[in-house]
Amino acid sequence: MGVFARSGAPLGNVSRIAGLFLLIAVVPAILQTGRIRKPGLMQWLVLALFLWFCISCFWTVDEAATLERIRTFAQVMMAVWIVWELTESPENLRNVMRAYVAGSLVLAV
Repeated sequence: MGVFARSGAPLGNVSRIAGLFLLIAVVPAILQTGRIRKPGLMQWLVLALFLWFCISCFWTVDEAATLERIRTFAQVMMAVWIVWELTESPENLRNVMRAYVAGSLVLAV
């Protein structure tokens, strides 16, 4: 792995760092609009799944691996929330998906 693929314990790999930058960019944009959209069914299901993973720490065999996965699932939950907040029309959703594909291309390189 390259230097940029794995940066270490506090932040993680480059995709996690990019996720943090995305969150830093999106939160002010949402605050600027002055509203947060009401969660839909998908957001509630993702939250329920995340909470299930959190309480699985009580019966896990490998607590360190479970905690590492919880950090990953929190990042997925953040992505679902960001897409929900930023897309109000099918065209907006297509633009977000195009950005996702472009970001995946950058990570692949």
